[in-house]
Amino acid sequence: MKTRQGFVSNSSSQSFIISGDAYEDIFELAMDMIKFREWENDVKLIKKIKMAKESKEYALNAPLAFDSCNYDTYIVKEYNPSLGKEVYYITTCHNHYYDLQGIIGGNGREDINEKYYFWWPEYDILARSASYIEMDDAKMDHYCKEHFHDLLMLRNRKIICPQCKKEKKNED
Repeated sequence: MKTRQGFVSNSSSQSFIISGDAYEDIFELAMDMIKFREWENDVKLIKKIKMAKESKEYALNAPLAFDSCNYDTYIVKEYNPSLGKEVYYITTCHNHYYDLQGIIGGNGREDINEKYYFWWPEYDILARSASYIEMDDAKMDHYCKEHFHDLLMLRNRKIICPQCKKEKKNED
C-alpha cells in the first residue's frame, strides 16, 4: 500500500521554488518541464520556445506560462530576500511529476498567475490569468465555453480565450 507522508491537499495546483542558478534561463526551465508533460504537441512547443530564445524576441527571464493538465503552469524568476538570491517560482498542476534540478522547497507563491503578465508560447500572447473577482464583477464565466480554457487578460484589460483569441464579454 502506498502511503503519503506530509501535507495532503485537495488543490489542483502545486507550487515550488527552484534555485535561480539551476537553469540558464526561464526558457530552459520551461522546456525541461514540458518534456515531463509528454503531450502530443510538446515537440512543436519546445521548438517554438527555442526559436523565441534564439531570436531574443522575449527577455530570457520574462514570466512564461503554458497549459498543464487541469491547472496551467506559471514560471517567474525573482529575487528572494530570505534566501538572498534569485529563484524561480513555479505554480503548476499537481497531476504532473517533474524531476527538475535545484528544487529548494515546496512553498512557492500562489499569487504569481494574477500578478504578472506571462508569455504564452502556445498562443503567442502576453497575458495574465483573469481573476475570478474581475470575471465575477463582469458577470462572466471563468472559461471559454467553446474551448473549455481558462480566460486570460491582455495588457489592454480585454479578457480573451487564448485558443480562439476572441474577446469574452458577459453575454458570451
